[in-house]
Amino acid sequence: MSVTKDTGRALYTARQQELGPNRLRAVARAYVKDVEPYPFSHVDLAPGPVQDAYETFQRVIDQVDATIAAAEDEQQKAQQSFARGAAGRSRPGRRAGAQASSMPTAAGGERFQVMEEAIGTAHGALVEVVEAHWAEWRAKIHERLAADRATALEAWETAKAAVGQALAGEDAMLDLDEAVRRHSPTLHDQTDKERRCGLQGWYSMTHIVPPRFDKAAEGVDGFLKHFGTDLEAWVPPGDPRREELLNTPPDPELPWVRRAAFESLEWTCRVCGQSVSRDSNTRLVLENGTYSFSTRALSPRRPSPGPAPGIDVLRWGRLPCAGGVYFRGGLVSTGPPFSPGACFHGALSFSRGLRS
Repeated sequence: MSVTKDTGRALYTARQQELGPNRLRAVARAYVKDVEPYPFSHVDLAPGPVQDAYETFQRVIDQVDATIAAAEDEQQKAQQSFARGAAGRSRPGRRAGAQASSMPTAAGGERFQVMEEAIGTAHGALVEVVEAHWAEWRAKIHERLAADRATALEAWETAKAAVGQALAGEDAMLDLDEAVRRHSPTLHDQTDKERRCGLQGWYSMTHIVPPRFDKAAEGVDGFLKHFGTDLEAWVPPGDPRREELLNTPPDPELPWVRRAAFESLEWTCRVCGQSVSRDSNTRLVLENGTYSFSTRALSPRRPSPGPAPGIDVLRWGRLPCAGGVYFRGGLVSTGPPFSPGACFHGALSFSRGLRS
């Protein structure tokens, strides 16, 4: 089936009407709406067969519009002719409704049937060829996206440099005003007390520094560097890279990988077992092809040196605490929020409890 469920219902409703311009218009609208989601704004990047099928579909739509316009023009002329004849034949006492019931409708139902079949065929061919060349078309769009992103970044760097110069000028004005006021108490008091048209704080209200551009620039930097990268990480069936990507763990720092991890994994820290949240303190870690969450940065584990001295039953491992306490040959290493001394004494207490 080459149409969506919604389009199928629209076509079914349209075909309940009699053959004619109204039915043909409804059928054409359903087919056109069905292919609207395709990115035909980038049809110039599509493979040749897709462009040919799209042009064919557009030609059929134009023929449908011409057929509807001609039929409606014929129907209007027929109705006008009928109205003139009916006015001459009118008899006293005859109801207007009886005259209107004999009004002719558009003839030539076969041409509407032909056009319906033509647009259906063109639509089906377009959908099939787009599916067949999905991966190829998407790769071309990706190439342009990457090029456009590079252009945008270059333009943004130029814009940031220009804005930086303007901000430097603003800073220079602020510094000059404040430096002069600091060296002249008289001018300091005068400018503080001055009013403008009855409004106090002429100096202070005009020297409030707005939110700095660099904070907004950081957001724009991140956007320009990463927009489209999530889409680039996926390829459709038929792309030669698909099998390799399916079997290659993606970088845990990528935004889409982090989102997927929160949908796929248990929300617990691999170090302490406590619950984690989506905030920036939760890191996604990839180790031996497996993803897990951590509430702190972890250094690579070292091989076990064996049981810690004086601790018989406690092997190399970690205590259940938020910071993660590691035993390395009887020594304890940890990180915030626990101090080394506190964790060392805690480890000894824990080991004594195991021996007792």
